[in-house]
Amino acid sequence: MTALPGGTPRFTTARAVTVAVILAALCAVLGILALGLGAVPTPARSVLAALLGGGDDLTRQLVLELRAPRVAVALLCGAMFAASGTVMQGVIRNPLASPDLIGVGAGAGLAATVFLLAWPAAPPGGLPWAALAGAWGGFGLVLLLAQERGGRLHPVRLALVGVAVAAALGAAQQLVLVRAPDG
Repeated sequence: MTALPGGTPRFTTARAVTVAVILAALCAVLGILALGLGAVPTPARSVLAALLGGGDDLTRQLVLELRAPRVAVALLCGAMFAASGTVMQGVIRNPLASPDLIGVGAGAGLAATVFLLAWPAAPPGGLPWAALAGAWGGFGLVLLLAQERGGRLHPVRLALVGVAVAAALGAAQQLVLVRAPDG
């Protein structure tokens, strides 16, 4: 970190800017290639023409109305996963922190498995809510078990308890699957 003339800290370096530009260019190239993939393959030249307002009607409809929203959602989801991971690592003060490490993934998996086995004819919209509840339950259990006296959370303790809870919830999911009736 360097400081600007007014004493304001500057968090960017030439290397960080170079990496960001390279990754943005790579993302743009992959996005154009993704816009061309599908049941009707579209060459990159036609994709670029459609993006710039040219090309035939079918290509414009394929690229702009069907494929572009999916590519945009994929880019936004990736950005949100990166941001949430960064926030989680910053809050927990542990560079290894991830949803898998703190029991979120295992809790969601167990809840989804129990939901599907207990209610096979459930509407499909219920499964994400069950997984969300399980994720929060797993994370809540980790927070409850990792708290020290006074309510403090130590990052190392949180990581160790998270690994233990994730393993226990994963084992519970396997037990539920093994004990589930066939068919």
